[in-house]
Amino acid sequence: MRRGIALTAGALLFAGLTTMGCASSMDEQRKAEEHGRKAQEAAARGDYAKAEREAKKADEAQRKAAEKAQAEQESAGQPPSTAAPPSEIPPEAPPAM
Repeated sequence: MRRGIALTAGALLFAGLTTMGCASSMDEQRKAEEHGRKAQEAAARGDYAKAEREAKKADEAQRKAAEKAQAEQESAGQPPSTAAPPSEIPPEAPPAM
């Protein structure tokens, strides 16, 4: 009985820690989106210096989010994503005639 309770408590603790880890990459993603929005607003007002600073902050937060997400996947025992970003996928060849 005690062993079952200990295993359940251990599983809940692991699930809680894993969820906390996910929140960190999602939090960085939220920061990136917020800085991106601020950059767009500043550019619309013509404040290009602020727009550039906010865009750099957005890029940095996006990079951190990607790194944290990869670390979270690895700590959960999942293989890292190997999918190429859309900009790197070569176009399909036309059908041979």
